Amino acid sequence: MSAILRLDRLLARVEAAGVGLVLSFMILASAAQWLIRTAGATTSGEVEILVRFGVLWMAALGGALATQRQRHLAIDAVVRVLPQGSARIVGRASSVLAAAMCAGATHAAAGFVREEWAFGRTQAGLPEAALLSILPVAFALMSFHFLVGVLRR
Repeated sequence: MSAILRLDRLLARVEAAGVGLVLSFMILASAAQWLIRTAGATTSGEVEILVRFGVLWMAALGGALATQRQRHLAIDAVVRVLPQGSARIVGRASSVLAAAMCAGATHAAAGFVREEWAFGRTQAGLPEAALLSILPVAFALMSFHFLVGVLRR
């Protein structure tokens, strides 16, 4: 079990680093575009497209990181009024259900990305599927983090 918990912490560090890198890119790219426009030059829309995909990456990685830290959105009104033993059981069941839902979302997102590869569309000179590839990765990470959360309870 300690290996699983170490992997969970390692993945969280990678997710946090990813959030930092994407946020840094978004800030630098937006600032550079603003400076160029302020100087009177025109810019292509590619930077704006990449910043929009950056928002997607931030949300996906941030969601996975929030799940690992058990700071995700949860509707746990019932758990708060149950006795501690019952609350633990309901909490575990809820995490297992959430992991299963994220696993299903992983499967659906992977299919979506496969279809995007088949279409071969590009955004800002990059394959759109590559820009969307964070979706199945993030859902898989969330599923893993929920299952680790079951072990922690």
